[in-house]
Amino acid sequence: MLGSFPGTNVFLGIALSGFLCIPLLVTYAMLASAMPRSGGDYIWVSRILHPAIGFAGTSTGTTIFFMCWMAWNGYNLAAIGYGSALGFIGKLTSSSALANIAAWCSGFQGVILISLLSAVVPVLMLVFGMRVFAWLQRGIFVILIAAFAIFVGILAFSTNATFIADFNSFFSYIKPDLYHQVINTASVSTSFSWTDTLVWTAFLGVNFMSCWGFAPMLGEVKKAENLKLVTLAIVLPSFASMIAYALIAWLMFSVFGQTFLASLGSLMASGNQLISGMPFQPYWIYLPLLIVPNVFLIVLFGIVMMSVYVFWVNSTNILPPSRYIFAQSFDRILPKVFGYVHPTRHVPLVAMAVSAIGGIIWIVWSNFAPSVWIFTAAAAIATIVCQMVPTLVSGIVFPFRAPEIYKASPCGKYNVAGVPLISIVGLLGLVWALAMTYFYLSIAALGAQVPVSYYAIVCFFAGGVVLYFVSKWYRTREGFDLSLAFHEIPPL
Repeated sequence: MLGSFPGTNVFLGIALSGFLCIPLLVTYAMLASAMPRSGGDYIWVSRILHPAIGFAGTSTGTTIFFMCWMAWNGYNLAAIGYGSALGFIGKLTSSSALANIAAWCSGFQGVILISLLSAVVPVLMLVFGMRVFAWLQRGIFVILIAAFAIFVGILAFSTNATFIADFNSFFSYIKPDLYHQVINTASVSTSFSWTDTLVWTAFLGVNFMSCWGFAPMLGEVKKAENLKLVTLAIVLPSFASMIAYALIAWLMFSVFGQTFLASLGSLMASGNQLISGMPFQPYWIYLPLLIVPNVFLIVLFGIVMMSVYVFWVNSTNILPPSRYIFAQSFDRILPKVFGYVHPTRHVPLVAMAVSAIGGIIWIVWSNFAPSVWIFTAAAAIATIVCQMVPTLVSGIVFPFRAPEIYKASPCGKYNVAGVPLISIVGLLGLVWALAMTYFYLSIAALGAQVPVSYYAIVCFFAGGVVLYFVSKWYRTREGFDLSLAFHEIPPL
């Protein structure tokens, strides 16, 4: 991002994004405590606005975002993780065998097989139940915190002069004084730019709003009906991310230099020969290891940390869609089999299988036909417009569209000058969501200016609406009034 927007004030962007995300996060928390059920935003929107909108919105976001993100994570594990780590070690130890393995990992076959591994392992993490998955999560958390602490420790005791000397020494075979060659070749300006900063703010907003991944899991969250607890559960991770972003940015700018990082990012994006000649992708996790070139640390950062991170993220790309599918099956929009829950492990196996298979199909398809990525170029827009916007609108009209549920909910007692607080924060959150959408639509460097991707989003959403009404018609023929399911909250 810094390579595309070098005039960004990173710290101002982090502060602005965190502040602007608060109303949206609070809206999600209020709706969550009012209807703490599996399916989260699907339940809220279907009960407050219309079931067709709830079904189409979450189905579109699931199809376009979660499944394609599994493929992208698989590529990152193959190229940035295994390929780059082994290439780094191969150069460090002068091992041609490791260099060849690294090239295979980053090549066509390696990317497909490693991507499939990144989808299968999360399934194995999930099928034994949430209790087992919780223990695995704790282990992943310990590994990531340990790696983060080592990363911070290396930078805290390093200087810009030390890094320049070590960087130039390691890459001396490419060009002498490569550090300044990178800066001179890229020739970017890091002078402050409000445009760059605001775009960075919008980009961070999508990253800080992890609430939409938390929402579908509410049926398995203890005390989710407690507004204060669920607010903390949604807001605190976003603020922790802000602190981590700011700390890493400050240390990296101090040691590597902001101009160098912006220049490096620009050359990486353009595929410049200075970067293509390196034995590994100079991703940010590897830069400190040029100061401390240790094989154990390279394995820890590039293989162990990347593996557990990708496995965990891809498990979260299976969990939310599976809960949406389960809730939609429970409401009888989808066939009953999609809602099957294992009697002892208490997990929706069929829904999880559908989510994982969708990701695997996308992994294979996108590697054999890379042009298919144009259909998901606007995945962030799909999530904002199809899922977040309907949820925020639901928050705004909640007190008026479902007054009985609202009055019985924890947020029903909070008003400002007689106006329901959820309507106020919902409106503020909606303004921010639309602002983020504007930036994604208007800034080409964010990668969403692909009209065919917009058509895909519209088709998926329209298809979801049609499928709902087809299902309603079919259930009516069976003697079941589907609309009645949306006049009550599921007993889950």
